[in-house]
Amino acid sequence: MSGRHLGTPQHGDFVVGLDQFENLEIRPGVTQNLHHLFDKARGLPVKHFVLVAKRDVTYLCGVTLIKKGSRLTPRLELSIRDETGRVVSVENPLGVKARVSLAECHDSFWSLLSYLQSLREFDVPKRKFSLFSEEESEIVAAIRERGVPSLKSIISQLSETPGLTLSNEDINQLLRRREKLAEFESALSTHGEDEKWWQAFFEDNKWIFGYGLNYQILRQEKAQPHLGGTAVSGRGGKKGDYLTSTAGDARFTVLVEIKTPKASLLQGASEIRSGAWSLSKPLTDALSQIQASV
Repeated sequence: MSGRHLGTPQHGDFVVGLDQFENLEIRPGVTQNLHHLFDKARGLPVKHFVLVAKRDVTYLCGVTLIKKGSRLTPRLELSIRDETGRVVSVENPLGVKARVSLAECHDSFWSLLSYLQSLREFDVPKRKFSLFSEEESEIVAAIRERGVPSLKSIISQLSETPGLTLSNEDINQLLRRREKLAEFESALSTHGEDEKWWQAFFEDNKWIFGYGLNYQILRQEKAQPHLGGTAVSGRGGKKGDYLTSTAGDARFTVLVEIKTPKASLLQGASEIRSGAWSLSKPLTDALSQIQASV
C-alpha cells in the first residue's frame, strides 16, 4: 500500500465540484482529429474528471474530443482508480472488469454532462423524450397523414377495444383539440399582451396544461380569486389568476399566476455566468406577488 494520502487528486485530475469549469479550454491534441480539455489554472491537460474520491477508490470520467468537420464530439469513459493508483476501465457488459455505480457521484456526473452540453463547439446528442416508443411514434405519424374521415373511423374502431370507453363526445373533443392548438399558436402573436383573453382561453381549455408537462393533478377552485390583504382604506387587496388544489388524500391549495407570451422570463442578451441568466422583472414580480399572497 502506497504512502500517499488516499483520494488525493493525481497529475492531470480535474475534481468536479471543487475545480472551476471556467478554467478549461479546448486545445488540439497530438493527432489532427483529437482534441482535449486544458486546465489553465494548473497549466495541464485534463486526463481524468474526478467524480468522487473515497478512501479506497476514486470514480473517474475521461473525456476524449474527436473532431468531425467543424464540430467536436465527446467520448466518455468511466473508470475507477484503486488504492494503488491503478486505473481500471469498464468494458462491455459481457466482459466487465469493474462495475462503476454512479449512485454516490451522480450530481458530479450530471454537472460534467451539463458543462459539455453548454459548449457551442460540441456536437452533443440532444434527443427528445417521448411518452411513446419509437414504434408507437411511427404508427401515430402514419395515422396523422390520413384524412379526417379516416381518422374518425380509426378512433371509432379503437373505442370498441375492451376496457376502453370513448363516447361520441369524447371523439369529437379529441378532434377539436387540434383546432384549439392551432388557435393557441395563432394567439401567440394576435393576443400576445391580452391577459384577459388568455385567462378565458385557459378556462375553456384546462386540458392544455396536461400534455408534455410534469403531470400534476390540479383542480380549479376559482378563477380570479380574492386573496385578502385589503387595508381599511380599501387599497392593497390581492387578486390572483387561479386558485387550484391538488387531488389526493392530502390536499393543498395552489396559487397560479400567468404571464402573456410577450413577457420575458429572462433579461439581458448574454449569460451572467456560464449557464446562468438574470430573471426578468415580470417573472420576479409574479414570484413576489405569489409569495405575498401566500
